[in-house]
Amino acid sequence: MPQMGAEVFAGHGSMKPGGSAANTSMILAMCGAPVAFHGVAGNDSAGSRITSELGEIGLDPGFINRVNGEQTGFTVVLTYQGLGERMLVTSPGSLDKARLQDFVPGYLKQGAHLHLASYFIQAALSPDVGGLLELARMEGMTTSLDPGHDPLGKWDMSALTPFLEYLDWFLPNRTEFLSITGQSNLVKAMERFMPLTTGLVVKAGSEGAYLREPEQQEILHFPSRAVDLLDTTCAGDAFNAGFLFGLCRGDGAADAVMQGNCFGADSCGVVGLPREQDHFLKLVE
Repeated sequence: MPQMGAEVFAGHGSMKPGGSAANTSMILAMCGAPVAFHGVAGNDSAGSRITSELGEIGLDPGFINRVNGEQTGFTVVLTYQGLGERMLVTSPGSLDKARLQDFVPGYLKQGAHLHLASYFIQAALSPDVGGLLELARMEGMTTSLDPGHDPLGKWDMSALTPFLEYLDWFLPNRTEFLSITGQSNLVKAMERFMPLTTGLVVKAGSEGAYLREPEQQEILHFPSRAVDLLDTTCAGDAFNAGFLFGLCRGDGAADAVMQGNCFGADSCGVVGLPREQDHFLKLVE
């Protein structure tokens, strides 16, 4: 780290579109899945660049709401290759401007599954996430949520609790799940998590993932495979994509978790999100 008032050189730098939901959507698009990404960006040069790059990957950019007078949110990721560690500094900008009322009319009628991410940093959308899950269920969709990190450290999801019956899959990582539940033992916390109708997958880094299927209390562990670690950024989002790809093509939950492990481990072998169009497609063929 640089000392105050000093400067250091980085070995490598790049600019890429990102964010948890966007990462998962991009990977699904790379796999040939029909996917649309809904998000908010500022009406600035960064928003234009992101919209263009998402379109090049295969995502329909028509669902990105461009907000006048707002800076597109961005994150600086400081990655320490070989250590598996990184630090993130985020300027929220337009990130907290997503609102349920801005969703395109009929949006939910166009898909079979709704995946939501970054619950804690989308301040304007969070109060409506429960209603959004309910609307999706009414349209016959299955649903999933990756809560992401809470920069404020409050981990309060009480507003969502009454709507968990409409959530098919909850996809936190270990730190997030234990912080949300206030527990220290992962397996016991997963066994006690309510309601039982909500499937639960907890991502545990190099340990792989833990699964509790809907209507079950048994916890299954799926180890990850060893990789030459370069960067863990996007690993959780890659897991989500692999898991959802498996579910939506008809795989059972256990096979979908193993597919998620494969995607997550593979993403750790590159810095950031791979950009080759067929990178993840090779893992599902």
